[in-house]
Amino acid sequence: MLPILLRQAPFHFAASRIAVLLGIFGLADRGLGLLCTSLVLRFGYRKSILVGSLIPGCSLFVLCFLPSFEVSAMSFVLFGVGSSLTSLAIRLWIASSLDEAKKIDAYGRLYRMINFAGGLAPVLIFLLPYKEYAEMTLIGVASLYILAAIIIFFLFKTDTVPSREMLDFFRFITSIKHNLHACRKVLPFYIVQILSGFALNQMHVVPYYFDSFLSMPQLIGFALALNCFLIVFFQSFVSHLFRLLLKKSVFLAFATGFFSFFLSFLSFTLLPSSVSIWFYIVFLTIGEMMIFPNMDYMITARTPQKLHPVFLAGTGLIFAMSRSFAEGGSVFSFGWLHKNGFDPKLWWFFNLFLFMLISLFLGYKSFFAKNCNNE
Repeated sequence: MLPILLRQAPFHFAASRIAVLLGIFGLADRGLGLLCTSLVLRFGYRKSILVGSLIPGCSLFVLCFLPSFEVSAMSFVLFGVGSSLTSLAIRLWIASSLDEAKKIDAYGRLYRMINFAGGLAPVLIFLLPYKEYAEMTLIGVASLYILAAIIIFFLFKTDTVPSREMLDFFRFITSIKHNLHACRKVLPFYIVQILSGFALNQMHVVPYYFDSFLSMPQLIGFALALNCFLIVFFQSFVSHLFRLLLKKSVFLAFATGFFSFFLSFLSFTLLPSSVSIWFYIVFLTIGEMMIFPNMDYMITARTPQKLHPVFLAGTGLIFAMSRSFAEGGSVFSFGWLHKNGFDPKLWWFFNLFLFMLISLFLGYKSFFAKNCNNE
């Protein structure tokens, strides 16, 4: 949605500038969590969530009234600070307040709540005259962030004080040689995070692709919202399936998610249309439900509590990096392919081939692990 809004008045940004702004926004959104660890540990979870909700709203208000490229870049960075604060504080709150048996379900419920709100957004935006009133659309989003901060202030009065043993990013760096073993445990999950984030975040440029090279489907807002509503209704079932597959092999659990990503790109690559986008969203969402809500659990279950702030913030940074490359890279690739006389659909073929290889690799690893266990 954001690439389309940045093409409209009062912004009128070229594709190259939109690609840069998407890269900044993708990297800043939840990617600044490492720098926010000390703030969350110092001020507590509730205050961090409250301030983290206010900052994005204020930054979007500034963007609407000063729509220059430089102000847009600064606004997206501020947006990222607030988003990183909120995301890290909520996930740490869950990790430090619940026992292991309840964490998967808690992260799943959090994911459903986020996606319920996210599912309403594209439906409402595409039903409104967003092209004629792009700044009013952003003002509406900013107002919702301010409203969320007000609700948090009046309804959530209790707080949980973070453990003093928890390390912020700067203390972690000074003691990193004592935590190398834990870092090696987390690295494979970070690789899964960046690859799956690269697949998922390309969904955000699908409207831009239709608007630039095809024709915008009338129900595209509902198609994008389907991603969120599938998560709301089926995340509990998929989380249970993940637990069952995890007992057999962690590779099998993740291979199932990546195979769903492969199917999503297969359906959209063969025939990008108003019909295939529904299959694309369904398969993409299945892969998302298999991987993303369970990533925090996998990391917190395998590392000491004192390292949770840094490692959970690290997942935010990894996801932000993948989002930055997925969104900015997609827009840049579409423009480069079109400018040089190639079909922009080649970008989808690249993704199809990439996730086919990843699915085959993880499938092989899960088969190999199963045979080793049998022996």
